[in-house]
Amino acid sequence: MPIVGLIVLWNINIYKIWYDHIPWVKLEPSPSKVVKIHHVMFPYSPDRLPELSVYAEDKKVHHMNGNGQWDSAYRPDYFQLGSIKASTISPYESACITKIQSAWALDDEQDQNAAIIYTRGSCAYRSYDDNKYAVYKIMQNDDIWVKYVTDEKPREFRKWVTFSICLFLALSSLFWIHLFIDFDFMKLKPDYESK
Repeated sequence: MPIVGLIVLWNINIYKIWYDHIPWVKLEPSPSKVVKIHHVMFPYSPDRLPELSVYAEDKKVHHMNGNGQWDSAYRPDYFQLGSIKASTISPYESACITKIQSAWALDDEQDQNAAIIYTRGSCAYRSYDDNKYAVYKIMQNDDIWVKYVTDEKPREFRKWVTFSICLFLALSSLFWIHLFIDFDFMKLKPDYESK
């Protein structure tokens, strides 16, 4: 059974299961109605939320820090405003989102009550980096929800469970070997051919 458990653990899409069970987090409402999500910056710490910049109805760019609090706003000048309104996801970022969605078997978020659904991803450059994926939903009533997940926790969970099962198998094998195999070489054995 432990070996079957290991096979299942390494063949299921643990990232999809992990993503489906991560709850949506309701963020503090923006000081003004959000018109467009301008920028998302992923944190280095997995315990913090991505930083978020939005362009709002008051014609200001509002910034939310990694603790989910709005802490600054500025009014962009004419040239900045043009780039904010025209900003789209780069081809590299779009390819990264597609790569994470296909690797984790995720579908595009659908919600009829959402005015804006914004997806961002950050792909790992090195082996010790994490893939990061965030979906923001700005509802018709101006509520902001986010679902943010990295592949660090599911990967660590899989490694920890694998280590635990292997340790259990190694320790329990001593019991089964002792139970079924007689290793006492000095023990007298019957001579069935004696007369």
